[in-house]
Amino acid sequence: MKIAIDIGHNVAPDGGAVGFGNENWMNTSIGTHLISMLKKAGVEVIACKPITASSVRDSLRKRVSKANAEKCDYYISIHHNAGKGKGCEVFYTSPDGLKLATPITNCISSLGFNNRGAKCSDEYFVLNHTKMPAVIVETCFVDTQSDVELWNKLGAEKIARAIYDGLNTALKFAK
Repeated sequence: MKIAIDIGHNVAPDGGAVGFGNENWMNTSIGTHLISMLKKAGVEVIACKPITASSVRDSLRKRVSKANAEKCDYYISIHHNAGKGKGCEVFYTSPDGLKLATPITNCISSLGFNNRGAKCSDEYFVLNHTKMPAVIVETCFVDTQSDVELWNKLGAEKIARAIYDGLNTALKFAK
């Protein structure tokens, strides 16, 4: 099994949200732990964050192109929301994406985050241009103090473990 991990944003000019937390740093922290966990489970991981980009669209195009060129089986994009909401949500477009989104959302919310649900959306470039089932994981809101306080209390590794557990529930790659 080959899984593309997209540590969202993190390349100028594609910057993440900032509030009580910093999305770029939070995405990187979770993504790094998740990649390590998946590799330890024997999953082939393709990191899709580009080194450079001329625009946000170019950044997104490079991420998707790498996953498609590597013929990944699944695409997971790690993000943190903004907009003063509360909790986690996972976006998908296909029925196979829903099979990933629901257990990931449930596992993250089991840590104490409000479960905003698995949400079908055709608004996101990476969901529309990957050739494999894809999800965007929005772990919590960086501009909601209680979400960031819970994130800090739990730590990136525990949140990454919840995403890993959700993936494993859907894909059964480890015992």
